[in-house]
Order: sequence, then structure tokens, then C-alpha cells
Amino acid sequence: MWFLIVLIIIILVPILAIASESDENKKYKKEMEPYEKMNNAMASIKCNHIAGLPLTENQECIVSFCQDKIVTESNNSTFKLDLSKILDMNIKTTQEIQNSIGNAAMGYFFLGTLGATLGTQKQINRVFMILYKNKEDVESGIAFDLGNNINNFKYTSNYIDAFNTQIRKAKEIEL
Repeated sequence: MWFLIVLIIIILVPILAIASESDENKKYKKEMEPYEKMNNAMASIKCNHIAGLPLTENQECIVSFCQDKIVTESNNSTFKLDLSKILDMNIKTTQEIQNSIGNAAMGYFFLGTLGATLGTQKQINRVFMILYKNKEDVESGIAFDLGNNINNFKYTSNYIDAFNTQIRKAKEIEL
């Protein structure tokens, strides 16, 4: 009898967890849909601003990934960053940021501005970092906390992969 109850629990719990996760994904996608339509975006995510924009730290933003730009919206402010200005994008864990100085350009911005911010944070798991050239042709950076949301990680990672593929094709250099 106990064996049957344990067997049912072992089978039933994962099925309920999968169904629940699927409902969360649908709810999240439906919440982001208006932003995707408004910006003609492939995907939109809800995350918190860490550094780089004239917004307060930890201010909630909607980041929309478009074919030719990234649009960040928060309150009544909208920021558009053309992909042609982006030098690099990646996702790092706070541990990776604090332990490495891998990319010198990313390190310069992020270990300074973001490093100080991360040092005071209780817990940030994944950071979406963008390195770009601003209007004055100076390298700048923007950082967002992706949180624990798997959709944020998935959509951002897919966008970065597409960006890197596009950049590789565009920057063929003959030696």
C-alpha cells in the first residue's frame, strides 16, 4: 500500500511541476506580448536596471529585442540602442564578473561601475551586459539583472547568439 502511494507521488509531482511551469511561461509570454507588438520585437523581458542608463538602480525595465535595436522601457522613459553601435553583449554570473578580467573593454566598464554596484547587492544571479559606442563615440556599458527567470535567460541568450552570428558574418576580414 505504501509502495503504491510513494509511486503515485513520484509520478504525479513531476507532472504537476511541468504543468505549473508551462502555465508560468504562458503567463509571462502573454504579459510581454504588448511590448513585443509595440516594438516589433522578437522577444521582451522584464528585468531590473543595474547600471548604464539614467535610471535608478534596481528599477524595473522591459527590454525588447528587435531585429535592428534593443529598446528599454521604464516608467515614461524609452531608450533605443541601435545594434550597429553594440560592440559586445553577454550574460555573466556575478561570480564570473567578480573573479575575471577577461575582456579588457568589458572589464573597464563593468569592474568599475558595475563592480561597485555588485559589491553592495545582496544577490544578483545573472547579469546581461551590453558594451556599445555612445553618441560621442566613447565605449559605454549597460547592465541588467536577469534574476532567476529562465525566460529572461533563454530569450537574452538566444538574442546574443543571433547577434554574434550576424557580427561574425559582417566582420569577415581577409588577411
